[in-house]
Amino acid sequence: MIGKRAAGGRFTWRARSGSDRVYILCLVVLAIVIACTILAPLIAPYNPNQIFAGPIYQGPSVQHLFGTDGLGRDIFSRVLYGGRFTLLGATLIVGISSTAGLAVATASAWLGGRLDAAVSRALDVLFAFPGLLLAILTVSVFGPGFIAPVLALAVAYMPYMARLTRSVAIRERTKPYIDTCIVQGFSGMWICVRHLVPNLMPFVIVQATVSFGYAIIDLASLSFIGLGIQPPTADWGLMVSDGETGILAHHPEESLFSGLMIVVTVVAFVIAGERRGAVRGRYL
Repeated sequence: MIGKRAAGGRFTWRARSGSDRVYILCLVVLAIVIACTILAPLIAPYNPNQIFAGPIYQGPSVQHLFGTDGLGRDIFSRVLYGGRFTLLGATLIVGISSTAGLAVATASAWLGGRLDAAVSRALDVLFAFPGLLLAILTVSVFGPGFIAPVLALAVAYMPYMARLTRSVAIRERTKPYIDTCIVQGFSGMWICVRHLVPNLMPFVIVQATVSFGYAIIDLASLSFIGLGIQPPTADWGLMVSDGETGILAHHPEESLFSGLMIVVTVVAFVIAGERRGAVRGRYL
């Protein structure tokens, strides 16, 4: 988007192109999804684990907007609650990996030399290790649930964030304002905290936004194969798996709506992150 000063000094906004409108649409979708997830206890018409008497696999109706699952639970309520662990887990994964990756990249770019070479080789080794495989190995040791997959995926995402951030940090390290701070006698820690890291944050935020979508996919994949959130807790990935029986019974609502939420949320995050990066690159 760009600003335009209208008659009378008012400042209005208009979209530059269709891609900006898509970006705005993605932000609106994400705001709705996050708000519905946070406000699930207020929005959901039923308890997500409440079992209703009567036939199972009821189709969408006024009483049950998305129908009911194989146990007679309201799918709409479970979809609302299901995003809570998914979005929280993705937030923790991206937050931990971005913070650790930024710290490693900043130290490596600032100190350089053998430390930078050693960090680069270590990142190459970790980068070649599949994240899902690491998560599966971790879950096999500590058991399925929420904490183990999140920590394993955070470790797996860290090399990706550190490797990308390091290249930007090295370029930023050579700019004149860094030399000016050094000449003025400021310590390396002060320069990194006060100047280098803040200038790296826009890039980190863009990469974190894109990674958020992929973290949702990985968490949903682990839940789908039974290594993530366990029943009866509502979770999008677990609901896709549980809905397989309903598909065979010609009632795909559970898998359909939970899978649709995953797709819409991931696409919105990826497009928003890539669009933000493209706009920033245009005006740098």
